[in-house]
Amino acid sequence: MKKFKPTSLIYTFFLAFVFIAGFSKSALAANVDSLVPVFDDKLIEERIKNIPTVMNLEFNQDVKMFIDLYTIRKRALTEKILGKAEYYFPLFEQVLDANQMPLELKYLTVIESAVEPAATSCAGAAGLWQFIRGTGKMYGLKVDKFVDERRDPVESTMAAAKFLKELYGMYHDWLLALAAYNCGPGYVTKALRLAGKDASFWDIYKYLPRETRSYVPAFIAAVYTMNHYKDHNLSPFYYDLPNKVDTVKLDANVNLYSIAELTKVPIEVLAKLNPQFTKKYIPYSSKGYMITMPTEKMCKCISLTDSIDALTAKSKVPYNAVVAEFYPANLTKVYYTVRAGDNLGQIAMKYKTQVTKLKEWNNLNSTLIRVGQRLIVYVNDKNT
Repeated sequence: MKKFKPTSLIYTFFLAFVFIAGFSKSALAANVDSLVPVFDDKLIEERIKNIPTVMNLEFNQDVKMFIDLYTIRKRALTEKILGKAEYYFPLFEQVLDANQMPLELKYLTVIESAVEPAATSCAGAAGLWQFIRGTGKMYGLKVDKFVDERRDPVESTMAAAKFLKELYGMYHDWLLALAAYNCGPGYVTKALRLAGKDASFWDIYKYLPRETRSYVPAFIAAVYTMNHYKDHNLSPFYYDLPNKVDTVKLDANVNLYSIAELTKVPIEVLAKLNPQFTKKYIPYSSKGYMITMPTEKMCKCISLTDSIDALTAKSKVPYNAVVAEFYPANLTKVYYTVRAGDNLGQIAMKYKTQVTKLKEWNNLNSTLIRVGQRLIVYVNDKNT
């Protein structure tokens, strides 16, 4: 039986804000300035009707709540999403088009992950399309110590397309397929039995879990916002990734630091382009791994393949040997157990290091830590 995530980042980024902060009309009006336009419901409804799509997108108060959230209350987040979309959406469109699926499905990543490959939910779902480990593996995504293809923009989109096509084949309705993507087909099928075989999403709305009731309205609002953001005076926030990229296949043990050093591509850019390598290390694979690089650096990377191989060798180098390349030999590996009241800033000060290094050494995507968690720290002997 398939397992589905009980929560997605829609709660983390949107619903938590709505229900905790409150969403009264008076509070909304108090925070709207002259640069943030507010449109009549009839105009927004007309705009939604005119969006070219095979999906049945409706406008109602649930949808309006999320449109207001995207375009008024969380404008900064929406502009960051728009900036990331300029890089990721063309990748999604290629995969969706190849599978003859609606291109609007790319907007699902807005509510799933805020278009962030490193996003991880409290339920363990990860990546742009928020697959839990079991479902990801079921649809061909590799998840191990070094590689998490749930974070790979292309591989995860191919898996999501396969999953969504399967769900559409069950219901022949895209909104029902989206609902099932969120809560699982079991809930949707049961709701259809209660509401009637030919029922729409809105007909089964009251029979669905609370999150799924919000999930489809949030999607419709995302479709509207991504198509009409200019009308709301929203602008894409600059996202530091190259406009043109290409891929090269590598089959040897190699770390991203070596590639960055040889090609002169900043390690931060290389890591963003290849988020599936969670340790910034590419393990050996007989099939090889596709590495994304800025197009202007691709020829240089190919010409330096022998140099890259020489740095790490084609044999299966143990991970601790790879780590030794990153950190000077005069550093000692120690463990720190998180106590109540600790934060990464305090721990970094204690060991005279940086928060970014603590996150890197422990494969942390955020600064959140929990009591009892063991952290790896590399320190000078005199600081231990």
